[in-house]
Amino acid sequence: MHTTPTSLWAPFLRFLNNPPLVALVAFGISLLAIFYFLGEWLFPVIVSIALAYLLEGIIGKLERYGMRRMFAVTFVYALFIAAILYLSIILLPDIVAQAKLFITALPDYFRLAQEKLLLLPQKFPNTFSETDIKNLLDSINGEIGNYSKALSGKIFNSLFVVIKALVYIILVPLLIFFFLKDKALILRWLGGRFLPKHGQIIRDIWAEVDIQIGNYIRGKFSEILVVWLITYIPFHIFDLQYGLLLSFMVGLSVLIPYIGATIVTIPVLVVAYVQYGLTQDFYWVSALYFVVQILDGNVIVPLIFSEAVNIHPIGIIIAVLIFGGLWGFWGIFFAIPLATVVKACMEAWRRYQIKGEENGEAA
Repeated sequence: MHTTPTSLWAPFLRFLNNPPLVALVAFGISLLAIFYFLGEWLFPVIVSIALAYLLEGIIGKLERYGMRRMFAVTFVYALFIAAILYLSIILLPDIVAQAKLFITALPDYFRLAQEKLLLLPQKFPNTFSETDIKNLLDSINGEIGNYSKALSGKIFNSLFVVIKALVYIILVPLLIFFFLKDKALILRWLGGRFLPKHGQIIRDIWAEVDIQIGNYIRGKFSEILVVWLITYIPFHIFDLQYGLLLSFMVGLSVLIPYIGATIVTIPVLVVAYVQYGLTQDFYWVSALYFVVQILDGNVIVPLIFSEAVNIHPIGIIIAVLIFGGLWGFWGIFFAIPLATVVKACMEAWRRYQIKGEENGEAA
């Protein structure tokens, strides 16, 4: 059976005869090109949009209670600035101070880990040999040395980092305010200027993912704060060293589904072990920490997120790896919303493809 040239080109011709799909592909390629070439420059805008989504939920509720949008925006924005100032002036210095102490103590932790590893050949002679353990330790020490050199090299870029931080401090609050104040005007302008002629498919996708993205961002920030708080309480009660820093790390770990909790467990258990040894306090802190992790997955997430993201865990992990590799922290943060957008695009593509085939048959 031979395939004719016409049959080979048939799917491509059907695609060209379906204007909404052509518009979607053109729009997607344009967005990818913008983020690829201008992504670093647009980063303050992306951060501002994420934070504006965070505040929009509260503003929307105040509007439903009868408050005019301008008053709602001003009130919520003032509370947001006050919260940022509180975090920056009261909590951030303590977190930074604990982080410095923790970094200073890292050599002691590594030395203790080496001592424990060197005992393995004595306890398990059939499984571990002294040569294997020494090779492992040499490899780890080599990696630590390389990382220290790289870190010292980055210190020379500190001036650029400070300038960049100042740009964020000035630009981001301004952008957030105008995104909230002129939301309808901006969306109308973007829709009129940048959407292609057959842009209904893009509007359909936007309507589908807009609510989920807003719920996700607001829910994720709420989850970070709740997990941070309920983790800090037992750490504070048992006077765990670096308790504020470690609980903050546990809160941030929820940004990386399934992986973050595993990574942050290591410093928590190591610090608790070094401080308490294998005592009752160590077991209590460890048990309460794992209770928090169980509560997060089974109680906090279902309560906070009003709409579950219907994506398989494997798909979420792949999205975290891909978007995190592309855009770092914010790629990880937006991994699930971006995966939702990809899923919505695929479903819309299927719908419009079927619609185009039906229109072709009708014609």
